[in-house]
Amino acid sequence: MKLLRIISVALVAVFTLVTTNMSVSNAAGTYGISCKNDAYGMHLGSDYTNVAYAYNALADKLTDGTNFSGDVYASYLIGGPGGSFQQAYVGNDCIYSGSANTNGTAVVAGDVARLAVNAIVGAVTNRIDMAYAANNSGASGTGLSFTSQSDGVAMSANKLVGGLSFWADYGSNTFENTQTYTNARIDSMNYDGDASSYSLGVDKTFGKALVGLVVSNVDADLKTTFNSGTYKQEIDTYGVYFAYRTSILHIDLGMGTGDSTIDTTRKDLGNDSIINGKTTADLDYSNARIAANFSRGRFSIVPSASYRQVSMDIAAFTDDIADDVASLNTGGTNKIFSTDNNTLTVTDDAIAARSVES
Repeated sequence: MKLLRIISVALVAVFTLVTTNMSVSNAAGTYGISCKNDAYGMHLGSDYTNVAYAYNALADKLTDGTNFSGDVYASYLIGGPGGSFQQAYVGNDCIYSGSANTNGTAVVAGDVARLAVNAIVGAVTNRIDMAYAANNSGASGTGLSFTSQSDGVAMSANKLVGGLSFWADYGSNTFENTQTYTNARIDSMNYDGDASSYSLGVDKTFGKALVGLVVSNVDADLKTTFNSGTYKQEIDTYGVYFAYRTSILHIDLGMGTGDSTIDTTRKDLGNDSIINGKTTADLDYSNARIAANFSRGRFSIVPSASYRQVSMDIAAFTDDIADDVASLNTGGTNKIFSTDNNTLTVTDDAIAARSVES
């Protein structure tokens, strides 16, 4: 019967929490300890929490004063010194939906990889168009060329030394997932951020063909609202590209590889401390663009097809979770642990390796 009463009261607490959108929940949680503290989930033997409260938004209607009169925990359903359910754990600190307790790599890494390949391939494509435009300008194809796009600028110095041309491209943009956001505990994928990229390259024409090398950098900085954290990734790549153009046929091909560093943060729902993670990733990309130009009199048809692919392998790593404050690890009505639990620790999160493709 005692177990049944504990379960029943816990269900009432959770229902109350959900129906009030968790807006009345304390920011640092009921207990003020990490959601990864080893005390969570213990239910056998002598390892119990000494203060076992679940938040109740309707406390003024449900509390009869027997255990709560003059108590700072008057807004909680069960527990307290002398309470019949004293040694029970029903905390709702770490109850969440969506991605509130998820490392940012699981949510945004794919979008960052897609952004990176679009920035890199976009810069190379722009350079190829500039190179052929210079060659077809009626001049010698030498000298400086400039272009501007909606997201950046590019310039090239054509045929400076031994027929080699040098070019640079810079771009920046913002991106976001605009799902409606209420708070970190009940929402899923909301984030926003910005990214910048630059590419440096060298190439040379051989008749109607163009062959080149490119090195690129992409720097993404996101606010991961879904877990009250951040996601920062810097990607460095190097690649090759080839183009061939006639009056009828256009072909662009490219491929590259590189590496990356990723730094993440997120909030511990139990005590509001910052959880830090750091890892590396390997990235490969490829692209192709083919177009044909068929003309008959005043009519022309230009069918085309393009392909871009990126894969990123993220290494396994550990989310570093701060230890709980030692002063909380003692018995007493204002503390979390009973005397038997003084040695309980916080366990870091092991984040598994993952691969993303786009």
